[in-house]
Parts: sequence; C-alpha cells; structure tokens
Amino acid sequence: MTNLQIIQQECANRGISEEVHTFAMWKSLGYKVKKGEHAKFEAQIWKHSSKTIHNNDTDADETKESLYMTKAFFFGKSQVEEKGD
Repeated sequence: MTNLQIIQQECANRGISEEVHTFAMWKSLGYKVKKGEHAKFEAQIWKHSSKTIHNNDTDADETKESLYMTKAFFFGKSQVEEKGD
C-alpha cells in the first residue's frame, strides 16, 4: 500500500471525512496545530531515507536509499489554524 492508501483507509475506518496531515505537513502548509489538540489517529506509513557514503575503494560517493515503516500522527483540518506571524 502507498501512504495515500494507508491514510485513506485509516480515515474510512474511523469515519473521518476532513483533510488530515501530519504535524510537519500542516506546518509546511502554513498552519499550526491548536494548543491542547491530540492527533485524530496514528498510523504506520512509509518513510524514505537516503544517505551518502564515501567509498574509499573507488574514491566515489555512493547514495544508499531505503524505505521503512514509521509511526506518524495525523491531525484534522478542524484541529489547525493559520499561523499568525
């Protein structure tokens, strides 16, 4: 399953129809989670990781990439407000 499919399934299972994102995604979209709010749900989603390693044998940099599952917490649109800088 893709992350989108995982999130859609979790929302359907919980009867959530509003837009949901992680704390970090809301922040990048210009919102902040309201004080005292708790995540609507948590789910295991895929996370991408890449690391550059120098190979001394070939004297070249190699990029190692991996995918792994990690726990993420999701907040709904009703739980956030626009940042007031």
